[in-house]
Formats: sequence, C-alpha cells, structure tokens
Amino acid sequence: GKTHGYADKLREWFKAIYEVLIGQSQGPRFGSFIELYGVPETRALIQTKKGEITLLFFPEWAPGTVADFMANANAGRYNGRTFHRVVPGFVAQGGCPRGDGTGAPDYTLRTEIGLVWYDAPGYAGIASIEPRTDTEGIQFFFTQAPTPWLDGGYTIFGKVEKGMDVMDKLQVGDVIELPRLEIIDYPQMQ
Repeated sequence: GKTHGYADKLREWFKAIYEVLIGQSQGPRFGSFIELYGVPETRALIQTKKGEITLLFFPEWAPGTVADFMANANAGRYNGRTFHRVVPGFVAQGGCPRGDGTGAPDYTLRTEIGLVWYDAPGYAGIASIEPRTDTEGIQFFFTQAPTPWLDGGYTIFGKVEKGMDVMDKLQVGDVIELPRLEIIDYPQMQ
C-alpha cells in the first residue's frame, strides 16, 4: 500500500543521510534521492504543561541535525528533560541530559549552515560548545526574537510552526513531556 511505500522511502532517505554522516558516501545518493522524491515534510510535536509546540524540520539545510534530533526523539532521549536556559526575548534552550546545560552525548555533529538565517523568532538551533564549529550535540534552542549574531555559527534545523505563544511562556524547569514525530507528506511521490 501507499503507507508501506512511504516507510520504505523514509528508511532509504535516512540510510542515505547516515552514510553521508559516517563518510561512506560523498552525498550523490542522498542528493539523487531528494531530486527524485523531494524532501519529506516532517514535524516534531513537543508537549509541555504550557501547551504544544509544532516544529517544522529543515532537512534540506541540516540533514544530519534533523536525522539526529529525530533519532533522539524516537529513542525517548528528550522525554522528561527540561528547558534549563530561558532568556526572555532571546532563547529557550532544552534537551540537556544533565539538566544544567553541561550535558552532551558521546558524539558531536557537524555544523550545518544553510541558506536560512535567524532573522525572525521561532527558529530551532542546536547548541554548541566553544570553539563552536562542529561541536553540536543534543541540546536545542528556540529563538524568541531575531538573533542575527547567531547566523553562520549555529545550525538552524527547523522553525516553530505552531505554538509561538507556548514557546514565549517557557520558563527554566519546564519539562519536555512527549516529543513525537509526524511525517506529513512526501512531495512528488506517486
């Protein structure tokens, strides 16, 4: 059926991303897959006691970061974690394994700078550690205002599509209750 075909294409898409990430491919297979099938429109629904935030992913600009966030969400690694840093008018940051901003996975991600900028509130980025480039991990943040000084230094992997009012109400200690993923559409697929 149609759903089975989508699942197969999604597995193929993630396998291609994984091969690029571990260096087994220079990307042509990934690129040809996107040219053939389009980029899947994927969202994460992040539940807090203050409400739900719908995050639209940008896999065309940050494929490795999107794949990593999705894998962590599917594995339950964000469940019960908090927003440990909230600076009103700047960012709300969460996902730290230790809950204090110092936790990280045992790997780092490449910085992925695409043709998108922190020119409006609601962008989702991945926190990094100094010296910043290629040190991203599991912690993510939402911008609460335009933050052009972050351009070119922090991966943007999505944007808040719904729930900006919820994002603006977040406080330190608010718990991520249940991030779940929703595959919405595969453009150009028959």
